Amino acid sequence: MRIVLATHPIEGAEAFALQLIDEELARCIQIQTGATSIYRWQGRIQKEEEAVLMIKTSERKIADLKARFLELHPYDVPEFLPLTVDETNGNIAYLNWINNPY
Repeated sequence: MRIVLATHPIEGAEAFALQLIDEELARCIQIQTGATSIYRWQGRIQKEEEAVLMIKTSERKIADLKARFLELHPYDVPEFLPLTVDETNGNIAYLNWINNPY
């Protein structure tokens, strides 16, 4: 199983998540709004209110998810950080649900 950590503008985050779910690229996406991101971009310090996305998908879908994510995302350089969870450190029943065909 893969968990992808990402950010998205608050406006449009739900539609973005719904599209990825509808296209069966992810099994579950949690949206946490109200995150404040502070970062340097093009030589200037920026501060933005964003949504944090936790996208759950299977190993076999990660490449297609990444391609579509980068195509749909409104940022020039979006955050896409996939983490791996397996049966040694995750709930096997949950992992089976994520990994079953959908």
